[in-house]
Amino acid sequence: CNHWPNNRLCVVADLHTLKNPTDWCQLQLERMPERFDVVGFSLGGLLAQSMLRLAPQRIRALVLLASSADPAGTTQAERWQAQQSQWQQIGPRALAQAMSQQASPRLSEAQRQLVQDMAESTPEIAFQAQGEFNASRPSGFPVLSECPTALCLISGANDPWCTPTVQQRIQQARPDAAHWVLPDAGHYLPLEAPAEV
Repeated sequence: CNHWPNNRLCVVADLHTLKNPTDWCQLQLERMPERFDVVGFSLGGLLAQSMLRLAPQRIRALVLLASSADPAGTTQAERWQAQQSQWQQIGPRALAQAMSQQASPRLSEAQRQLVQDMAESTPEIAFQAQGEFNASRPSGFPVLSECPTALCLISGANDPWCTPTVQQRIQQARPDAAHWVLPDAGHYLPLEAPAEV
């Protein structure tokens, strides 16, 4: 935890402790003040939607950063099967390199190394929980459309996973959502465009 300007408390959730997504989300809610904002990047955006399902009255604003509200389908299931095999065969570092190259080819070598370091430090049990959650996630559209929580979308124009079409579907469910598209960015927005984010 640390303080942002204007005495805003920032709490960073640890995905390395993720085993059961519902339990993990409940734990995060227990750590938070009564009302708070949530920023979720990629899988974090999916978990943020789970938190919203559990406590819609407590989340004041939600920022989905390179994320989706689509339910899991065959694409996610097939990708998860391939990722499990690659984790075992080539290891987390090489898997992260391949994923970052596909999703954000403009990353610098230092940024790519950081992504690989993060993957290498991820416990396998957390990797399994993250992948299984992503491959079986429910639709986020009902909770996003029913909850009055303020919603902001930030996406990369060149993101092959959370594409402009994915963002358009969220906007159709929530026409009041603010949406910023970063024109030259792919998926890893916090690394590619930290100032804009």
